[in-house]
Amino acid sequence: MFNKLSNYLQSVRFEETLFSLPFAFVGAILPKSSFPGLETTFLIIVSMVGARTFGMVANRVIDSKIDSLNPRTLNRHLPKGLIHRNELICLGLIGLVCLFFAAWQLNYLSLILSPIAAVYLAIYPFSKRFTWLSSFVLGWALAIAPAGGWIAVTGTFSFETLLLSTGVAFWAIAFDTIYHTQDREFYIKHGLYSFAQKFGLKRSFIISKIFDSVAILSFVSLGVVMGLSNFYYLGCLLASIGILLRY
Repeated sequence: MFNKLSNYLQSVRFEETLFSLPFAFVGAILPKSSFPGLETTFLIIVSMVGARTFGMVANRVIDSKIDSLNPRTLNRHLPKGLIHRNELICLGLIGLVCLFFAAWQLNYLSLILSPIAAVYLAIYPFSKRFTWLSSFVLGWALAIAPAGGWIAVTGTFSFETLLLSTGVAFWAIAFDTIYHTQDREFYIKHGLYSFAQKFGLKRSFIISKIFDSVAILSFVSLGVVMGLSNFYYLGCLLASIGILLRY
């Protein structure tokens, strides 16, 4: 049972779900400059874990055939048969229920937007089959986290929400552009699309730097619009250094 649970968690990259929680809580803390209450915090965590789990399950199930052909991904749990497809689908449905329940408990706007977020997360895996802009689809999927946190505590969507989400989106787009350079030959051979497949490796890294610049500009602009303190800009500086180090 422990091994089965471990396979489930590894298959949906549960550690990455935990890693994405800070994005949601940045969105939840900034509007009121304070940490949300315990109930709201719990519901944000439930919704984030649910949404992320559903999205990862959709990715794994929809891409299972591609993963079984790609040398980099053929050892994933579903292609190796360590997890049955139906088991993974059940896990994804549980995640979906958690998302909808938490959104219902938070506020009306969260509830209304939750099905749209779920559909978007399910659509992402198909994008690489049709467009080299698939990294954009992923980036805005990750941008749901800060927007969701913001809406969870305010019940509204604002220009500030858009700036924050844009920063996270372009940071993720830049990262995903680099990530897919390792699959360029596989994508060309199997008719899949990415920036690397379209523009080559060297240009993809240049494009990624442009996206990172947009992300940094978005975060700085958010600070200006909201009149945030110098500590925020120090955080932007440290984050910018961290981003540059990956090159």
